Amino acid sequence: MIPLGTKPVIEHLTSQIVKCRFRNLIITLNYQKEQLMHFIGDGSKFGVQVEYAIEPEGTFLGTAGGVKLVSNLLKDTFMILQGDAYTTMNFDKILKFHKQSGADATIVLKEVADPWHYGNVKCNSNGEITDFQEKPIKGKETGNLASTGIYCLEPEVLDIVKPGECDFGRDVFPHLLRENRSIRGYVADELWIDTGSLAGFIAGTRHVLGLNGEGEDKKHPPLLPIGKNVFLGEKVKITGPSLIEDNVSIGEGSQIGPYAVLKRDTTVGEEVIIENASIFEGAKVGSYDKIRGSIIGEQANLAERIVVDDSIVGPGSTLEQSVEVKSGSRIWPGIRVVAADRLNHSTIRLPTDNPFYFNSDVGKFTGLTATTIGDLADGLERVDV
Repeated sequence: MIPLGTKPVIEHLTSQIVKCRFRNLIITLNYQKEQLMHFIGDGSKFGVQVEYAIEPEGTFLGTAGGVKLVSNLLKDTFMILQGDAYTTMNFDKILKFHKQSGADATIVLKEVADPWHYGNVKCNSNGEITDFQEKPIKGKETGNLASTGIYCLEPEVLDIVKPGECDFGRDVFPHLLRENRSIRGYVADELWIDTGSLAGFIAGTRHVLGLNGEGEDKKHPPLLPIGKNVFLGEKVKITGPSLIEDNVSIGEGSQIGPYAVLKRDTTVGEEVIIENASIFEGAKVGSYDKIRGSIIGEQANLAERIVVDDSIVGPGSTLEQSVEVKSGSRIWPGIRVVAADRLNHSTIRLPTDNPFYFNSDVGKFTGLTATTIGDLADGLERVDV
C-alpha cells in the first residue's frame, strides 16, 4: 500500500488496467494481506471484479507458486502484473501481440541502464527469447533488456510449476527454454517504473507530481496541492511540484520541495530542508533537519539536526539528535538510532528483540524472517534486499 502522491501504487495500476479494458483481476497475497483486501474489496469501486489467492500463513510460494494456487481459474491466455509497477503500458496491445505470435509466453521488456537488478533477457532477430538470467552478477549481463515482470502466458505453462516455492524468472522461463518452448519478447516504449526500489519510488512520485524526471513542462506551472488545516510558519518556501496533505505543520524558514510529499498529520520543524522525498503520515521532522531523496515512514520521529540522504527510515523509528543516514541505508521499523550515530554505505539497522522480515525492496515481503545472525546471513544469500 505504498502511496505515490495521493494514491497507493496498486490504485494507479488498477486505473491503467481499467483504461486498457480489462475487468477481471486475481490478486495473490501474502504479507499484510488484510490492508490491501480492505482497500480493494471486491473491486467494484474501481470498475473491476476481484478475486484473491492467499498463500498459507508462514509460507513463501514465489511468483509462480502463488499463481499456481489459482490455476483452476486460468483456462485461457492470461496476463501477470507486479503490484508495485507504475506504468502507462497498453496491456490490450501486449495481449494482442502475444496471441498473434503463438508463443507459450511473452515477457514485456524495457531497456534499462542497470539490467543486473532485473531478469536479464537476450533476444534473436525474430524477437524470440534465447536466454534468461534472473538478476545476473553486474558485468555478466547479456545486454540491457530487462524483464518488467509483466507476462502473457498460456495456461499450460503452469503445468511445470510444482508445489512449493517457484519463481517465473528463476525457474519457469529457464525451464521453458530448455524444452525449446516459444518465449517472445515485447519491447515496450511506454513508461514503466519499478516502485519497489527507493530510486523507483522517487521516480514514480516525481512522475505522479507532474514531472517526468527529465525537466519541467514549461507550458504548465508546477503542481502544488495543499490540503486543509495546514500551518505555515514565517518565511516558509514551498517549491512545486510538491504535495502537502491535511493537518500538516511547517516551521519558520523551512524549504519544502521540489518533489516533496508531506502526508497528513506530519510535523516539520524550523529551518528544515525537504526535497525529492516523501514524509509519511504522522511523522515528525525536527528543526534543522535535511531530508533528500528519501522516505520517512509513518509515525517516525526525527530529532534536530538530522541528515537523511537517499535512504529509508522505517515506520515508528526514532532518530536522536545529529544522526546521519546516507548512501542507501535502511532503518527497520521501530528502531531507535542514538545521538550522533552515522549510518553509511547501505547500512541496514536491525531490531534486537524482533525478527527481521526480508523484503526484496520497498514493501515487498519475501516470506523469510531472521531471528539470529545465522538466519540473517542465510537470508542475505537468498534474497536481494
